[in-house]
Amino acid sequence: MTFDAAILHGKEHREPYRKSARFDATCRPGGSCPYCRGNRAHKNDLKILSANEAINEFLGTIEKRLWEKWEKDIIDD
Repeated sequence: MTFDAAILHGKEHREPYRKSARFDATCRPGGSCPYCRGNRAHKNDLKILSANEAINEFLGTIEKRLWEKWEKDIIDD
């Protein structure tokens, strides 16, 4: 069955193209163009940013503690 015949008989189930065609003309819902990926993965991107900030904060406090200990050891010598 050709594509046109499938549409005519209601056998075609692909989603139509969306408004994101101005970014990528071949984009369909759930596509991998930057526009669709950004919309779909926004929540995960925020979680990644939050995790990176927490890691940097944790490493910063450890570095500060090590630096203070090192200064204390030098002063005590």
